[in-house]
Amino acid sequence: MSQREDASEDRQCLWANLEIRAKEAQPSAQDLWLNLKDRLDFSKHKPKAVSTVEVSKQTFRGREYFIIKNTQKNTYLQMDEKGFFLWNLMDGKHSLTDLTLAYILEYGTPPFHQLISLLSSLKNNSLLEEKTSNIYELLLNRASPNTLRPQLARLWSRFSQGEVSIDADRYFDWIYHNGGWLLYTSPAKVLWVILSISGSILFLREFFNPRYDLSSLGQFGLDGVLSLFLLNLALVFLHEHGHGLTVKSYGRKVIKGGFLVYFGEPCFFVDTTDMWLGTRNQRIAVSWAGPFTTILIASICSIAIAVFPSSPFVPLLFGISVLGISSALMNLSPLLEWDGYYMLMNYLEMPSLRAKSFDFLRTQLWQKLKSGQREFCQEETIFTVFGIMAGVWSIIAISLIPYFWTKVIYPVFEPIWAGQGIVVRIILMVIGLLLILSVISSVVMMIWREAQRIWNASKHLRNQ
Repeated sequence: MSQREDASEDRQCLWANLEIRAKEAQPSAQDLWLNLKDRLDFSKHKPKAVSTVEVSKQTFRGREYFIIKNTQKNTYLQMDEKGFFLWNLMDGKHSLTDLTLAYILEYGTPPFHQLISLLSSLKNNSLLEEKTSNIYELLLNRASPNTLRPQLARLWSRFSQGEVSIDADRYFDWIYHNGGWLLYTSPAKVLWVILSISGSILFLREFFNPRYDLSSLGQFGLDGVLSLFLLNLALVFLHEHGHGLTVKSYGRKVIKGGFLVYFGEPCFFVDTTDMWLGTRNQRIAVSWAGPFTTILIASICSIAIAVFPSSPFVPLLFGISVLGISSALMNLSPLLEWDGYYMLMNYLEMPSLRAKSFDFLRTQLWQKLKSGQREFCQEETIFTVFGIMAGVWSIIAISLIPYFWTKVIYPVFEPIWAGQGIVVRIILMVIGLLLILSVISSVVMMIWREAQRIWNASKHLRNQ
């Protein structure tokens, strides 16, 4: 046999062997479907929690909660003891079936909805090591219909609550370690208390003095009012610095900070979410630091007025004092979701106090009264009292808007309006119109959300 024939025969044997091996390696149709079914079996999925986490154990009204933070993504999630039990089993080795069985053995009931909800929350907060699409979110919520309404809602959300933020932690860290820490020493704290108390007393004396009136700011003309507007922004800016520096004084992280447009109104903000890993008193101190900063600035201005009563800048200093004290009082009100509310919420150890109170008033309170029950536990009493007070105060605050406009804003702008030409008047009209539209949009959106909640609650009650 020639060499050419031998080579041809070897090639035929080689291809034959490859064909046999390919047939042996190829799974049957039945094995293919079984493999696919196994891959799609959700119960066999093995979730794995990320390793870059910080865990803080907190106690709210005698109940233990856990705050989980992804230190790389700066995301947070609060879970109760049962959720934390499930989270500890998510090591990439235990399937969802294993998690369910372990939960049943520990607590005696299946955790179906709680497990799916927890997985969805973990996925949304980057606390699971997965690169797949969020199947948990798909399981938890049905896809919303592609209608005009959700598209308009998303568009409005972007317009009304757009923000420009930066990595503020480095900024506040630099300020704190380059002299900011001096503000938190014991002698400095004593000085701040003395200045704030004495300045507040002087402010009350000046406020009720007939020679001081906000309408006197009109003598400064448009430039003076614009200066006062910029000074008000500066007060808000320093207010947020009070929050940020206090966070750094406790060794925590300022997640971000920047400029926020909230329902058409510009404001500054800092994200102090990291304080949820601190103590209750630390969180209260961070919330108090912002209003106290504006009180301190207003007090210093009031002291300056008392020391230099004949200064031509007295009306401007008085305006800053009024803005500072008014801002502090508004922020310290616990009935709106500002600093005072978060101070009360942390003091009572009741997260989401406002939302829970309104939900209790809309549903459980009427059910209890309808059934003739008159006994309330401490938590239900707090929900009832706070919910009624917050609702009444919201109505009062809306009613005060026309009064504030006619008694405060108009007296300041009236002399400016009378002494300006047509161009400046048009500019003032545009500014006033934007302010009015901003306030109206905020009120309308708030009323619309509350009306929707009441309607959904009443619909739920009718279905029962």
